[in-house]
Amino acid sequence: MRVAFGERVRRGRAVDLRNEGVPASAVVAAITDPDDGRVRGQRPAAVHEHVGVLCEGTTLRVGVALAAAARSRGARTTHDDELAAVTRQLAGLSTPDVDLAAARERVAAAEAAVGHMRERAARVQGRTQPGDGEPVVAVTRALTAVETEWHAAKERLRRAQAAWADARRRLSLEDRRANLEQAARDALVARWSDRFRRAMDALAVPASVPPSQPPRRFSGPPWAGAAAIARLAAPGAPLVVSAAVCADALAASAALDAPVVVVAD
Repeated sequence: MRVAFGERVRRGRAVDLRNEGVPASAVVAAITDPDDGRVRGQRPAAVHEHVGVLCEGTTLRVGVALAAAARSRGARTTHDDELAAVTRQLAGLSTPDVDLAAARERVAAAEAAVGHMRERAARVQGRTQPGDGEPVVAVTRALTAVETEWHAAKERLRRAQAAWADARRRLSLEDRRANLEQAARDALVARWSDRFRRAMDALAVPASVPPSQPPRRFSGPPWAGAAAIARLAAPGAPLVVSAAVCADALAASAALDAPVVVVAD
């Protein structure tokens, strides 16, 4: 890890910025922006979004974060193949803006226009004298035009109905994907719950999960749970740790088994 704030450049797995007046938000921005050269190192894994900042204001969704930690270590579930298939199906569906009612109204209007024009054509043909074909030609041309619009409106309706079916299928697939994602998270959390407890014990943080209870029953400050999950994860990018949580960058890096930047706030 290379950290460059101000005139000094620091390298290593543990960097102390407490005396530099650099807020945690600035460090996080530098870590997450690939074009920001102030912090260089590995790119953040998905779990970094959940446990990348350890401070007294940290918020935590234990189940989501713990599942992300498991994923960062390559954990899989029996739901993953179907989840990937559903995701591919969703990627293949377009999402047009469909107004089915308006398309039906246009077909009805065009059909009424055709009926009206056919009646007019019949009247013109009945009144036309031999040798005076111009009125018939004109009304036939007009009838052809409205029939063409009618057929076009029906085709647009057909496409709108197909798009509507796709939209309904998309909603169904999105529901299925959400259910699969939840099932996968539940499976990962169940499998990693004991590791979560052991990580809290190893860090000696003021937090716990009652025996035989799921991790969502976690009790304690959110930063403590996030620290335990960070210890289990492979976050990739450095973790930003407030001095209020741990002022010793070397100790924090060793405890969390990750590169760490300690800030004052």
